[in-house]
Amino acid sequence: MVNIKPLSALGYMLRGLHLMTQPGIRRYVWFPLLINILFFSFGFYLLFQRFDIAMHTLTGWLPDWLDWLIFLLWPIAVLLILVSSGFIFGMVTNWLSAPFNGMLAARVEQYLVSDLHKVDERPLWQEVHHAFRREWLKLKYWLPRTLLCLILFFIPVIGQFAAPWIWLLFSAWMMAIQYCDYPYDNHQIPFPDMRRQLARYRWRNLSFGGLVMFLGSVPVLNLFVMPMAICASTAMWVDDQQAKN
Repeated sequence: MVNIKPLSALGYMLRGLHLMTQPGIRRYVWFPLLINILFFSFGFYLLFQRFDIAMHTLTGWLPDWLDWLIFLLWPIAVLLILVSSGFIFGMVTNWLSAPFNGMLAARVEQYLVSDLHKVDERPLWQEVHHAFRREWLKLKYWLPRTLLCLILFFIPVIGQFAAPWIWLLFSAWMMAIQYCDYPYDNHQIPFPDMRRQLARYRWRNLSFGGLVMFLGSVPVLNLFVMPMAICASTAMWVDDQQAKN
């Protein structure tokens, strides 16, 4: 049986860290890692330059008679801004490195299943076209649900308290979809079918996505989260498929 406990996500992430350093895999890690380092460094530099402005804007949404709640919302707001920024930066870097991420997932699966089996790789131009089309499907899934979350932020009291937690859960789910999709896509599994299969292990995948979000908001660690998460999600894919047989 596949371990579907939430804590198994941590084990898979540690396994992903180990896999990304293995011979035959490392060369597939360098390009996504370089994109991640450049974009996250620039993005978080801009974020911390404007952090105070963003915080005052966020707390300014509260009506005057709820000013006493600011001290409660402050830590939630800090967490929300860091996690959301990590999510957005991660989404953009995933668009930029999507073709190479698919190659990395294919190589990790080859390593885990059989080093003697040749990975079927598309030419790079086909990989770029296909990867962007798949990323577009994720964006169409993400955008309307994100708009609903944003609308909740403008509902007085109840919406303003519930929206941050709903957004965090949805962001964790989207991180799971983002990184678990690569091995599914390599096997030409349609996007809706992939989501349904991920839902079978919902709590494991939510905790996996939440862990990716957390690591994505931690300076230095966020530079390595993309290849680590791809390796981890591919290991989950292999274990899930072996459990079916």
